[in-house]
Amino acid sequence: MNREQRRQRERATRLLRADIAKNGIEKYLNKLFGAGSWEYDAEENLWIAPDKKYFGLGREYYCVRADGTWFKARMGAEHAQ
Repeated sequence: MNREQRRQRERATRLLRADIAKNGIEKYLNKLFGAGSWEYDAEENLWIAPDKKYFGLGREYYCVRADGTWFKARMGAEHAQ
């Protein structure tokens, strides 16, 4: 990635985080995962959406933080039904 591409990515990230801080993350979650297909976990302070493309054993989830950063988590087959 060259310098200009890095600047563009950083600017887009700043704008996205500013919009999330002002308006909430829910509209982005609806666009990404579909309305009603995600849940908020108040204990972990995460929005969680299932990965509908994952077909392995167990289940995978997208876990999104309030600032828009995210990670994936997998529950093994022994924890999923």
